[in-house]
Amino acid sequence: MDTIVSKNSGGNATYAKIAAARELGIPVVMVQRQQIPAVEQVADFEGAIYWLIQQLN
Repeated sequence: MDTIVSKNSGGNATYAKIAAARELGIPVVMVQRQQIPAVEQVADFEGAIYWLIQQLN
């Protein structure tokens, strides 16, 4: 028996292969997406420079 292994990317891009597998009765194993840790973010170049300066002080 064949099986489809797919990552859960959180979007609809891979839905077609899942739907086709269902129609054909092929089992699907969905791999959970790893949690992304929370990190500091900046919106622009100036923010990045400011953040870097703060880290060096």
